[in-house]
Amino acid sequence: MFVRFCEGIPFQTDYQMPLIIGLELMSPEKRTMASFFSFIAWTLGMCFAAFIAWFFSNWIYIQIFMAVIFLLFLFIY
Repeated sequence: MFVRFCEGIPFQTDYQMPLIIGLELMSPEKRTMASFFSFIAWTLGMCFAAFIAWFFSNWIYIQIFMAVIFLLFLFIY
């Protein structure tokens, strides 16, 4: 239980740090729209993850599917 707690501590930092750095690099006129699109993308991603969990009944298949998607985006990056 303690290890799970320690794993969850950096989640907000891992998510917010790139967002804040990206917003600081943008012009002030575009920051609101960039923040809006960032949160819309996050919300759609959470909805998509729930759909994937509904589609695959076994958590192992969910993890494989999510890892494959991550690897595709990693190679694109």
